[in-house]
Amino acid sequence: MFIFFRFSFLLPILLWLIHFCMLFFKIHIKLVDNYLDDLVIIPIVLGMAIMIQQKFITNYLFTVNYKTVIYSWLYFCIIFEYIIPKFNHHFTSDWFDCLAYGIGALYFMYFQNKPIIPKTKLIVK
Repeated sequence: MFIFFRFSFLLPILLWLIHFCMLFFKIHIKLVDNYLDDLVIIPIVLGMAIMIQQKFITNYLFTVNYKTVIYSWLYFCIIFEYIIPKFNHHFTSDWFDCLAYGIGALYFMYFQNKPIIPKTKLIVK
């Protein structure tokens, strides 16, 4: 099934939208405000990347290897928790965010990183 219609892809987007609405209506839950966006960003970004790759660029069997997921996690940690806080005083470095990025990366690996067509359903001639 096309990844956009999978619950595992829609769940992080839905959580982010709910959080966005909560902020709009000035409903604040400290734990959610601090870590939810970090938790869902990697599943959303890599989910969209794999969706584009599978549908338009390579083939339906494409999946992301674990090294790419680790590099993505490191990228988010370094950029958003080390570099940006050094140059912009509005951002603070919180290494628990790296843990949230890591949990999001694991979520992507185990629930989203699947081929559109399962290999068992392919008929090879």
